[in-house]
Amino acid sequence: MSVAQALASRDAKLFERLRDWEDVLTMIVDPESKQVRNVERTQRLVEALLERSGVSREAFWSQSPARRSRTFLERFSRVSRGLPKLEISSFDLDRVAKERYRTEPLTIGAAWHHGFWRSYFSHAAITHPANDGLREEFSTAWDIARRRPALLYHEPAGTRVHELRSERLDLPILVGPLPHSDGRTMERAYLDAIRRSDPLLDLKTSTRVLVEALQYAKNRDAYLPDLEHVMVRFAAERLRPEQAVTGEGDWPLVEEVAVPSRMLELAVPCELDCATLQKTLALLHERFPQLLVSVFLRYSDAFWKQLYVAARAPGVAMLHVHSGLQKSYRLIPAVDKLLKQARLRSRVALVTAGGDSDTVSSASVVYEAVLLGANGGSATHLAELALSPRFAEVLLGADAEPVLRHIAARDASENADLASSTLTCWQHSILDFLSCMGIDDIQKTSGNNMAITVTADWLREVDALATPEFGRRNRELNLERLRDEPIPRAEREAFRVSRLLDQVVPDLELVASAQVLAHQNANYHLMNTNQNLTADHLQVIYRMSGGRFPDTDDFFLEGAMGPRSLDGIGVRVSRAAIEASLQNLRSNPTAL
Repeated sequence: MSVAQALASRDAKLFERLRDWEDVLTMIVDPESKQVRNVERTQRLVEALLERSGVSREAFWSQSPARRSRTFLERFSRVSRGLPKLEISSFDLDRVAKERYRTEPLTIGAAWHHGFWRSYFSHAAITHPANDGLREEFSTAWDIARRRPALLYHEPAGTRVHELRSERLDLPILVGPLPHSDGRTMERAYLDAIRRSDPLLDLKTSTRVLVEALQYAKNRDAYLPDLEHVMVRFAAERLRPEQAVTGEGDWPLVEEVAVPSRMLELAVPCELDCATLQKTLALLHERFPQLLVSVFLRYSDAFWKQLYVAARAPGVAMLHVHSGLQKSYRLIPAVDKLLKQARLRSRVALVTAGGDSDTVSSASVVYEAVLLGANGGSATHLAELALSPRFAEVLLGADAEPVLRHIAARDASENADLASSTLTCWQHSILDFLSCMGIDDIQKTSGNNMAITVTADWLREVDALATPEFGRRNRELNLERLRDEPIPRAEREAFRVSRLLDQVVPDLELVASAQVLAHQNANYHLMNTNQNLTADHLQVIYRMSGGRFPDTDDFFLEGAMGPRSLDGIGVRVSRAAIEASLQNLRSNPTAL
């Protein structure tokens, strides 16, 4: 076979696969479509894909076309794919892909931070009386220290001052450990980016890169030049007190990194008893009194006891919490509350690492964690996705090696550029949120929904408000407002529904933007990024804009926001009631 024939054969196979994909998308929207070439073959292909992704066949086909399309594309389309198991949406993936190439702020609001506006908003946010007790949490910089109950001691020999040792980071976001690392390439990209930090240029992106001790030992040469920006994570079982005497385990590595790095992290397994943990922490503090220790804890049966021991230990400046099977946004407030009750919260910084079913997916998630009681968060999956969105495929089961080879094949400066742009966007996102804190006018008009952490508990609390008493009181307040601010009669008459219906010209041609719906293919759902307003809703809007009347089914469409949406409250309305209302509207519009 000649080269030309081989290429032609390859192209033919490619086009055949594209046609199969087109048939699948068409069938998902319209199972009875005549455009599908081989119906039986396409049905088998769709069912095989559904089985592979763990989606119930019955549940899938019972959904509306828009919901079916999103369900399918979230699993099989890179453009709209999300990672629901980690609470990473397609919006998060799209944003992190764009942030890699953004050296400027993401929004106009963040751009204000350059010059006068940044000075004004940041100062107002931090010094506003409403935030008096929260200045540390909401400061743009992050000072990590082991704090004490007192710094000035009056003793028989005189007055003694205890000086706190602290580490200042520009961001409340740590980087790593990276789940799919070759041990150096991606970490080196972030270290090179941190080197570029320049406060004079408002490039405040200095932070710490977390590295496992095993990876550090294998790639020592990659980290030695920048140990001041590295935090090595040691396994507690490799730092047992008895091993320190003989120099076994990882104690020699601790000797190597303790002074230049000034920080390290101790990963505590759930089976480690509290007495051993206490001895290890005490020994670390005895040998390296200036060392700031972070304790990494995964939620387990022993979690609360280990947390209490770690928070009390001298030298421990940070508690790095992984929520395990729990949701981090539920565990972090509980940890914060417990430490406050034990009068230990002010001694240590609290950092969230997410959990098995949620992760730090953006800078806004870190901001939300701060609102829930943390001081910062660690970007793991997010930091990888920032260097290559192809890691989304890896998180769904693909091999990581090709992606790692692709990143390693780039020039080091290109990787550093991507990491630097990502850190810059994180910085300005945090600043943008801070600009809205404590400033009433901005807080009311910012439209920043990121400031609300939507959890199942929060939804239940909101749902509980929808009582008959609430409805009656809400109606009374609306009537009072109408009495105080009556609508002018001219406007009231002009915009009555019955008057507006007289202006409708029936059966106009659909607007040009609706023509994309004519394809009847799942691809058109990619045109709309608002998951709450699906293509089914758009179809109704476009049809009504052309003078068509609404149908009963139009009132029962659902969005695709998932379990964290207010759609979950449910509205008790029957199909018969809707049909009766539509019939009354058609026969007598003035009855409205």
